[in-house]
Amino acid sequence: MNQITIEELSKINHGIIIDIRSPLAYSKRHIPGAISIPEEELFFHPEDYLSYDEVYYLYCSSGVRSRLLVSHLNKSGYHTIHIVGGFHDYLYFH
Repeated sequence: MNQITIEELSKINHGIIIDIRSPLAYSKRHIPGAISIPEEELFFHPEDYLSYDEVYYLYCSSGVRSRLLVSHLNKSGYHTIHIVGGFHDYLYFH
C-alpha cells in the first residue's frame, strides 16, 4: 500500500492533501494546505472530487479510516497515499 509519514509529507511539494474527517473536526484544526472532503463523499462519489492524473494524500484522526479508503480508491484507479498516524501524528510532531 502507498503510505507516507508526516515527516516525509513535509518534504513533498506536489499533490493534494485531503482531510477525510468531519467538517467540524476540519474547521477546528487541520494540516495546513489540506482540503476537507468527508470520508463518505470520497467513498461513494470519488469522481466528483478526484482526477486520475493527480496524487492525493489522505488522513483521518488516527490513520485507520484513511488507510482503508486509500485501498478502496487505488483499486478504482486513483493515486492516493495514506498518511500514517493521521492527524494525531501531525499534532505530535507539530
